[in-house]
Amino acid sequence: MNSNKINKVSKFVNITISLVLAIFLILLTNRIISDIGNWNVAPNYPNAESVSTELITKQNILRDSLFTLHEEKSRFKKLIQKTAEDYKAEKESFETWVAARKSIGLASEDTAIRKRANALDELHKVKKSWEQEVDKVQTQINAINNENNLINDKIKAEKQLAFEVYEEEMHSFNLRIFMIRFGIMIPILLLGVFFFFKFRNHKYWPIFLGYIIFSVYSFFVGVVPYFPAYGGYVRYTIGILLCIVVGKYSIDWLKNYIARRKEEIEKAAKSPKKDRFKNVDLAEKALKNHNCPSCGKDFLNLKWTNQSESKVNTDGTATDFCRYCGTQLFAPCQKCDHVNFVHLPFCVSCGDNIGEQNQVAT
Repeated sequence: MNSNKINKVSKFVNITISLVLAIFLILLTNRIISDIGNWNVAPNYPNAESVSTELITKQNILRDSLFTLHEEKSRFKKLIQKTAEDYKAEKESFETWVAARKSIGLASEDTAIRKRANALDELHKVKKSWEQEVDKVQTQINAINNENNLINDKIKAEKQLAFEVYEEEMHSFNLRIFMIRFGIMIPILLLGVFFFFKFRNHKYWPIFLGYIIFSVYSFFVGVVPYFPAYGGYVRYTIGILLCIVVGKYSIDWLKNYIARRKEEIEKAAKSPKKDRFKNVDLAEKALKNHNCPSCGKDFLNLKWTNQSESKVNTDGTATDFCRYCGTQLFAPCQKCDHVNFVHLPFCVSCGDNIGEQNQVAT
């Protein structure tokens, strides 16, 4: 297995270790965060117990009274209906009987007619008395409804007050749970930031990287469902601060890296040939990407041909020296004259040690 395959396998293993560790840490933390709400007893939503017993009892009595009055009213209405039916039937019978009596004698002188007329009047009076009873019952019903409406207003006011108290208690409860969760996540995030700055070159960096991925994900993504609405302000503020800190660190690191590369390029141009073989992996990668190992720029020299009055790139050849920094790139083997990339240690044709040749030449 060559160095490229070893590097790829190593990167794959390291990334796998980091991701698997991050996933298990995220699952564990989400479990703990979700259970924090069960550590404290949440306030109870307002129910019937939030209303005074006296009002509830009085409302129940009024409800029973209304039920009795409605039954009595229904009974009176049935009596009115029955009396009205009797009156109608008696009147029809009376009118038929009077018509028959006219053919025999004078109806005005007949005492029987007066008697039956009086009976009709009595039925009409009974009907009127039942209607009066219905009006009395309806008056009582209206009075009880008015009193019941007042009680309902009082109950509604007490429930509203209980709901306001519940909202205050729930706000305090959510704030307490938020502070517990926030108190857990902040140290985790800060520890991840510390690992990022202090252990980037550690031999166990994949483990630290897994923890860093976990800390960032858990704070900015994993615990989002458990944060209240105002938790977003805290999360975004910390995100901005982290961007500023990490951004400043990255800018400084990039500036230092560029300065080191310039220094390395200058040293490489002045160093003897034997020092070129200190990093074979970088040399092999540079050859594969046809980049100068010193300055990193492309060393292919493109050829151009004129086609239809325009220049077209047809091929590229490697130069013996970098046209940007002057570093030697290719040279013939002293044993077999095969041209080799001078930053690799052995000739690809005869296997002779190019490094020893360069030492002798130096």
